[in-house]
Amino acid sequence: MEFIQIIECRTSKLDELTALEDEWRKATDGNRTLRRSIITRDRNDPERYLILAFFDSYDSAMVNSNLPETAEFGRKQNALSTGRWPSPTSTSSKTSRSSAASSRPSACD
Repeated sequence: MEFIQIIECRTSKLDELTALEDEWRKATDGNRTLRRSIITRDRNDPERYLILAFFDSYDSAMVNSNLPETAEFGRKQNALSTGRWPSPTSTSSKTSRSSAASSRPSACD
């Protein structure tokens, strides 16, 4: 079953954070087990972000976490964090259910 890690952080340096992720992706090409990631910004708090990282399984996520490049990425990510949370926090979740949404177009802004 799919495994999702949710990382919550605060930063005013999103451009640096995304550049750091791009560096990590390049450095881990062929070794990483991350399947997909999404960065979301809180509409009410523009410095609060949630990063959703998708893996095939918990074991797959642990392989990814144990890469030396991932440890380095985490240290650099911590340095970009600001505000109430001095470093990112994470939640690990096993997918209990996944379903497709309506195929009708939505009015997203």
